[in-house]
Amino acid sequence: MRWGGAIGFAISPPAKWSGPKPFAASTALLWMNRRLGKCFWRIFTLRIGTCSSTKWKRLTAADKGWSSTGWCLKGGQIRSCIVQVVVLTTPEGKRLAYGINRFDDRYLALDAALTEKARTLNAVIAALPVGLMVFDAELRLRYWNDRAFDILDLPRSLAYEGVSFADLIRVPASRGEYGPGDPEQLVAERVALAKTFRPHRLERQHPDGRWHLVQGEPFFDAQGRPAGFVSTFTDITALKAAEAAAQTARDRLQTLIDHLPSGVSFFDAELQLIAWNQKFAELLDFPSTLLDHGVDFATLLRFNVERGEYGAVTNLEAYLEERLRAARSFVPHELERTRPNGRVLHIIGQPVPSGGFVSIYQDVTEQRRIEAELRRRALTDELTGLTNRAALLSQLPRLCEEAKRRAEHLAVLFIDLDRFKWVNDTAGHEVGDAVLRAAAERLRTAVRASDLAARVGGDEFVAVTFVTEATQASELAQRLLERFALPFEVGENQWQLSPSIGIALYPDDERDPNALLRAADLAMYRAKGEGGNRFAFFTRSLHEAATSRSRLEQRLRLAIHHDAFHLVFQPICDRTGAIVSAEVLLRWRDEELGEVPPARFVPVAEQVGLMPAIGRWVLRRALYQWVQWRQAGLRLPSIAVCASALRHDAL
Repeated sequence: MRWGGAIGFAISPPAKWSGPKPFAASTALLWMNRRLGKCFWRIFTLRIGTCSSTKWKRLTAADKGWSSTGWCLKGGQIRSCIVQVVVLTTPEGKRLAYGINRFDDRYLALDAALTEKARTLNAVIAALPVGLMVFDAELRLRYWNDRAFDILDLPRSLAYEGVSFADLIRVPASRGEYGPGDPEQLVAERVALAKTFRPHRLERQHPDGRWHLVQGEPFFDAQGRPAGFVSTFTDITALKAAEAAAQTARDRLQTLIDHLPSGVSFFDAELQLIAWNQKFAELLDFPSTLLDHGVDFATLLRFNVERGEYGAVTNLEAYLEERLRAARSFVPHELERTRPNGRVLHIIGQPVPSGGFVSIYQDVTEQRRIEAELRRRALTDELTGLTNRAALLSQLPRLCEEAKRRAEHLAVLFIDLDRFKWVNDTAGHEVGDAVLRAAAERLRTAVRASDLAARVGGDEFVAVTFVTEATQASELAQRLLERFALPFEVGENQWQLSPSIGIALYPDDERDPNALLRAADLAMYRAKGEGGNRFAFFTRSLHEAATSRSRLEQRLRLAIHHDAFHLVFQPICDRTGAIVSAEVLLRWRDEELGEVPPARFVPVAEQVGLMPAIGRWVLRRALYQWVQWRQAGLRLPSIAVCASALRHDAL
């Protein structure tokens, strides 16, 4: 900085002054020497350039001085200068003004920097993707960009500095964008609201359907007083269209899931519940207050734990963390859960590509009840409610393995009611069924709760129990004999029946479950053969006899099929020795068994129901031979056939 010179001023202007005339007697115009004339004129022009009456600084009696900055030309270059004026009064009362001029180019550099920043700021404002308006404390426009006028559809004639906020909003008010009413009243209301200088955010729709977002933020001076506000305007027409399309899709989805017979829930990637139907709330008993205001998976999980939905949970937070960690894995899952109220839910969860998962909840309570009932019927004897034969055969292998693990015996007691057929034949099947139900109840009460009681068909029952020694099986058999010895009362009648019981032990007698049951059956037949109302243990001799009998039965059936029998005729003579008849005798010679006497194979044939077929064969062959004899001249008056072979169903 350097001094540019000094100025001396008198109260009155010089005689050769060519400037404007004085304003009044009490005011003197300042004048300056030639050296500072252009500078002084430029200072006044810049500082008082907006005055309409004069471009000069007026000095009144009260003024003691002033200073100003400006620009001047020096050596063909623009220079920055400072003029300082001091007013003094002489002892004679004369007032003098002294001026000092200083050249300081720092102001010029500062002005250039500010100009460059202003240019950059204007470029940034113009390039913003949103509309921008900056208003001062008097609600006058100071900065803006074209985008703001385009979005608000305002005329360009209003795009000048200093236009009032009221003039700008009068345009949309007159177009009805603020709703019905007097436009001036609507303008006044919004001006009053703007003067509160509060942050605001709102969405507005133009008459042509376009939408824009208005966001306003006030700014303040160093003393905290409102200095204006900045408003941005964003065209959100495309966003609103996308939101509308998304809402339509959500509405369609909600309509769809609301009409599904199953419960549906949709959690997003943040495990927030974003869609659900009323069936979901009903199946899980979630109150509407819990679901209506937005809820996350953790909140629903905590709600369920606290009401005991998952049973006793000792460490709530650890349990929640574990379940949340599993939920965040977003993997397909399927499970079935029985709620405390007995409702059975089948749940299928499927993750979605964008994150989150959809779950389907089906109430399968009735279905599971029906399935359980069908299983019960499949495994239970319909008449007595005991385990049926199929269930017994399916459980025997498991029970044998259990006995092996426990190092104990498994006792199988096969029970048959003596003379039960007599009850059916005498009183009918209805009474017979009542007797069977009573017998089943006596069996059920005689065994332990851990034992198995079954009805395997007709009047045959089975009891299966774990024992450490054979005598325990004998004690159970004796207890059954005593209970079955009591008469069965059906209506007004009493029926006296007794059981025949066969006992077989695993693993002593048989290791195969099916063979074990057959062994008990053989022992039962031994008890029945000894008169009934007793029990008998299985022995190897019984097995051998049963094997022999089974082999005999097989060969007997083959003999019938291959016509392997033959007849012999025993002559019957009168007193004179003449043959008057012949007795038919059945004989069987087997390739494997050799000559089998009738006393051995006939009882077996009767037991297995083969006698009708054998009787028909005997009768046909005997008649055929009788006819052959008659044709040959041997006329026998008759032949005799054993009555045991001529049952009515064989004729």
